[in-house]
Amino acid sequence: MQTGIRLITIVALVFLPAWGCTKSISDRDIVLVDPPQALELTAGKKKGVLGLAGRGETAFVDCRPKHAFAAGHIEGAIHMPIAEAPREHEQLNAYTVIIVYGTTWNDPVAQAMSKRLMDLGHKDVRTLRGGYEGWVDSENPVVPGTE
Repeated sequence: MQTGIRLITIVALVFLPAWGCTKSISDRDIVLVDPPQALELTAGKKKGVLGLAGRGETAFVDCRPKHAFAAGHIEGAIHMPIAEAPREHEQLNAYTVIIVYGTTWNDPVAQAMSKRLMDLGHKDVRTLRGGYEGWVDSENPVVPGTE
């Protein structure tokens, strides 16, 4: 009986620490960028700003619902709701920098999407401070809505 308990203890001491070594993505991993910083990241790299229309170094990812994206979005943004990220994220592999945005300041969906993309293996994911509203307030280019 004691041999069994010793064996279980040894196995637990060997394997449990290894299970805890995987990196967990947290709010501390989120990198916020202001609209001017986002523009700087895309400066001279117009193909990246065009989203799916062209491949480049920077992509904007709009994680808002379909109706919000249709009502207006950042020029060239890729529409990808958070529920679709596991299936659709590979289209972002061609980009070096991914800038995620939601509707407004401290948008929990945009933060969750940023963490999800990092968890899926994307290295340089940033979150747009102010979201779509902050982008519009800074008078940056948008595609007007059809709704």
